[in-house]
Amino acid sequence: MARRILTIVLIVIIIALVAVMLWGMGIWSPTPELARENTWLGINNWGISCNGAVFGTGPLPNDAEQGLEVEKPVAEINGVLLSFAHERIEVVETDSNMVRIEQTSDQQLSGDYIMRYGMLDGRLVAQSGTYGHMNAGVSPGSKITLYVPKGSNLSLNIDTASGRVAVNGGAYGNMEIDTASGEVSVESVTAKNVKIDTASGGVMVDKTDCSSIYVSVASGNINVSANATGIVELDSASGEVTFKGTAEAFEADTASGSVNAEIGGLRTAAVDSASGSVRIACTDADTLREIDVDTASGEVTIELPENDGFEVDYDTASGGLRNEFEMVGDLHKNGGIDISVDTVSGGLNILKK
Repeated sequence: MARRILTIVLIVIIIALVAVMLWGMGIWSPTPELARENTWLGINNWGISCNGAVFGTGPLPNDAEQGLEVEKPVAEINGVLLSFAHERIEVVETDSNMVRIEQTSDQQLSGDYIMRYGMLDGRLVAQSGTYGHMNAGVSPGSKITLYVPKGSNLSLNIDTASGRVAVNGGAYGNMEIDTASGEVSVESVTAKNVKIDTASGGVMVDKTDCSSIYVSVASGNINVSANATGIVELDSASGEVTFKGTAEAFEADTASGSVNAEIGGLRTAAVDSASGSVRIACTDADTLREIDVDTASGEVTIELPENDGFEVDYDTASGGLRNEFEMVGDLHKNGGIDISVDTVSGGLNILKK
């Protein structure tokens, strides 16, 4: 089992690295709207260049411009799309009524290293000037800063091959962040839906209010503190998963790593862990109806306040049961909450919170 899990993790990482290479070369793009024309091959995103020829424009209009700064009145746009290679990306809240994108660097930027931008389908889009080329030499590092007016509720899409992404404050519609390699942090944000997908890099979400959150990580820890009115889904092939906040439904899936969740307002929870301990602590049980945990190896702990009753279905090859509630057979009181735990090797603890 352990060998199979390790093989799966290695395959995922290899696929991610190949995807990064193809994306940097302009051959493949992670989303259809980033697809570009196949012309001359080159690589700039990797810092090796043969000629500097650009092949394809990505998500840009034909009249795209090039520069270190662009701004538009927030009333004139409905969203922002950033597509970059190795640049660091930071999103910050501002009191201005202008949406502004700036590119800065400790080194002088010129030529293809300067970003390109334009308006497309009502969105302000910007991409790396080196997007889809190949250059020999070391690419100068740069930072992209997006300034978003308070309460704008714009949709926000960020795609990057290799670069840290940090969103600090703001109100958004749908927020989607995709990175092949790089840490992602989202803090003090209000959004409709938040989706974060990274092949290699940790994800941190803090002080966030939204309808739903989806986070997928191939290799890295997930740490989320948020108030969601709908579903929270956290998936990690290799890494710990931590959640604290509210959610109607909670789902977590990890091949190797523990799951630790403290949740209020919960209705259903489903956790699948190949290897790692699982803890689900419910701060209330008023709406709770079902907890389902499936683990190959790891102890399972479920913490509940006093409630109207639950029924336990515990299936294990090797593991003991510790229960702090008064039981009659498999029932506590009226058995209104279904608790199902299936484990090959690991005990079950049902504790009073």
